[in-house]
Amino acid sequence: MELELLEELKAISNRHTAERYSSGDSKATLCSSKVSSSATTANNSTTFLEQAVEDQKLNQYWYSQHTIDTLRDAIQEGVTSLDKDAPRVAFLSTPSLYFAFDEAERRNFHLFDFDSKAPWSNDARYVYFDYNHPLSFDESLRNAFDMVVIDPPFITREVWDKYAATTEALATDNTGSSPKPLVLATTVHENAPLMKELFDVTPTAFQPSIPNLVYQYACFTNFPCNCLAQPNKEIPL
Repeated sequence: MELELLEELKAISNRHTAERYSSGDSKATLCSSKVSSSATTANNSTTFLEQAVEDQKLNQYWYSQHTIDTLRDAIQEGVTSLDKDAPRVAFLSTPSLYFAFDEAERRNFHLFDFDSKAPWSNDARYVYFDYNHPLSFDESLRNAFDMVVIDPPFITREVWDKYAATTEALATDNTGSSPKPLVLATTVHENAPLMKELFDVTPTAFQPSIPNLVYQYACFTNFPCNCLAQPNKEIPL
């Protein structure tokens, strides 16, 4: 039954594939005090949701505002745990999370996305990204990121394999004393074995709310995260 469900979810996810791609003490107080869920953060996520219209031909389905704010806090918790002056984060197909941070915070971030017509394509750190060409980005970005945040438009292994190749190329070289690059990703829970294989990530208690998506996603990380340790109040038990 579980296998049949996963196949059904994959079929739904790939409904618009041809149209979409024709080219072939950790920081516990961070969340408990909601330090990063400031009015500015809330305004950022609200503005994005108001201005960015989902394009279902591109399989664009935005997280809810509460989910954006929570995942934003989780990203902040992750990069803070690295204890680096200027950690760099790559956002793969996750514009709502990229723009949850203000301009000053984004100075070391890059957004990789296919939708070059969207308003965010004018951002100075936008990188056109087609997963069919997972290594097609400037050489200066290779092995440059301490964290990669991933939300592909489709849930199949074929797609995830390509995002994994991109992640490996973008992530900092995990040798010597350098901490391992962090990964935060969302997909269906049935993909948990695949996510473990590709990224060594495990599901969190928090599940993202995606109001216009017909099936439930899970969140996966390779680092302990207090911000994602509790269930999402938006998701019915």
